[in-house]
Amino acid sequence: MKNKYNFDKIINRENTKSEKYNFKNKHNVPEDVIPLWVADMDFETLPEVKEALSKAVDHGIYGYSGIDQNYKDAALKWVNEHYNYFPNEEDLIPTPGVVYAIAHAIRAFSKKGDSIIIQEPVYYPFRKMIELNGRNVLSNPLIEEDGTYKMNLIDLEKKFINSDARILILCNPHNP
Repeated sequence: MKNKYNFDKIINRENTKSEKYNFKNKHNVPEDVIPLWVADMDFETLPEVKEALSKAVDHGIYGYSGIDQNYKDAALKWVNEHYNYFPNEEDLIPTPGVVYAIAHAIRAFSKKGDSIIIQEPVYYPFRKMIELNGRNVLSNPLIEEDGTYKMNLIDLEKKFINSDARILILCNPHNP
């Protein structure tokens, strides 16, 4: 059977309000740099996803969606299988994305003026959410050794001992 996914197709993303193509200057990314700085795929959406979205569009009603038991069961199963972790269903808190979840966690577990540790280089919205919520960024930079990054546990311990840090935001898998 021929592969129905075409990963060789080049799609022009210019002038599509693409964060990584049309807003490079906002992030101080030079125009001639290939935008690999954000995890945004340049592959066409899978046919199955396009078909499901088309059905929703054809229905014509875009009301509020709820989360049913199938969704909860799938989320719990995924966490169980990937992390051998077994949270209760009540522990699930749906969010529209990781950045919003981080912003809510920052507000829930710290107060304005508190420090929050991140391990840079890391996905830039982590820093942005800390700053936008009136908290201070404490950077615990990763150490690059032989082309891989490792945690600097000595520096991390010092940051917690010598500061008012309330939160450590971990990125797993680490990005970039």
